Amino acid sequence: TCALPICLMGLNGLTQAEVAEILHCSRSTVSQKCTGRIAFSANEINELAELLHVSADVLLGRAPLEVK
Repeated sequence: TCALPICLMGLNGLTQAEVAEILHCSRSTVSQKCTGRIAFSANEINELAELLHVSADVLLGRAPLEVK
């Protein structure tokens, strides 16, 4: 599982409910996706990356998160 989306949502001041509204799903579904129980779709990863101001590669664990 990857807690990175949860961490980044908090750093960007977003709640799971707000992300759920943006992704057009329930808060419960966002919770399950953030804990790895359900996979994010490619479109959701791209939307999250844009929303969280990181690359999709960071969310996928293929690139390190660079904090400035």
